[in-house]
Amino acid sequence: MHGTHIPVADAGLNAYCPPSVCPNGFAGLPVAPANPALADVTQYLSAGDSSYNGLTVSLQKRLSAGLSFNFNYTWSHALDDVSNGGVANIPFGALDTDANVTFAQNPFNIRGNYGNSDYDVRHYISASFVFTDALRHLGFHYGPNRVFGGWTLSSNIFFRTGLPFTVIDTADGAALAGLNYTGSIFASPVTNTSGNCGSAVNSPCLSTSEFAPSGALTGFGTGGRNTVYGPHFFDVDMALMKDVAIAEHVVFSFGAHAYNLFNHANFDQPVNDIANPLLGYSIAAVGPPTSLLGSFVGAGSSPRFVEIRGLIRF
Repeated sequence: MHGTHIPVADAGLNAYCPPSVCPNGFAGLPVAPANPALADVTQYLSAGDSSYNGLTVSLQKRLSAGLSFNFNYTWSHALDDVSNGGVANIPFGALDTDANVTFAQNPFNIRGNYGNSDYDVRHYISASFVFTDALRHLGFHYGPNRVFGGWTLSSNIFFRTGLPFTVIDTADGAALAGLNYTGSIFASPVTNTSGNCGSAVNSPCLSTSEFAPSGALTGFGTGGRNTVYGPHFFDVDMALMKDVAIAEHVVFSFGAHAYNLFNHANFDQPVNDIANPLLGYSIAAVGPPTSLLGSFVGAGSSPRFVEIRGLIRF
């Protein structure tokens, strides 16, 4: 898929950096505003492009032993100049440690923002299974049917690789904020940086030594947009339920449902600001979208939950 003429907000057309702030000059910006009578000037352009390539494979099977399963795998790569129409979004229930880049870094070079989309998930796997009359199929043939019959075991499994983020320098951005500039200044790597940041809880996955000094105010960053990927996401839910016939058309079901069965901690993207001493550290957890508490409660839904259920169907 390919998209063109996507709306892009260009918020720095009147930006400048005088010698008093940028003594060596800021490459890409004039030393005085284009129009001194105006402050911030934002222009909306139909200048954005996007590209998506993907491959999806699905496998479904129902076995005679009471087992059915479904497996899905998707490889994809999404790129654009700005994601989600320039609206700041919180993907996959994340706490949004790193804000989305919603404006062009260089107001005179929209194409300079072209890179991985905010929601570029390179590999995604989802799987599920349902095992009906599970105990009977596992060999419990001789016990009472009301005890060993009617049990159903089911599970959902999710895995995806990490989401991309942009390494920025808020010190430069703050210095330009009062000079008619709205946007994020990208960091400038001085060495090869890792393209992947795992769960960096005890040690950072990025270092300030990998980038030009913060607050240099010499020009727009060269690091590019969404060039580093955060930690992966993994979650398993499982349920065990038993059906008991009470009357001809009345069934009582009881059992338990475990959310995040293995109590696996999933982390948000690490801190992406080279002006922040926590650069490269994971500081927030991400809750699974299938949690008992819903998909919008952030870290509160990250631990394992076990729900005891009782249902009457008629």
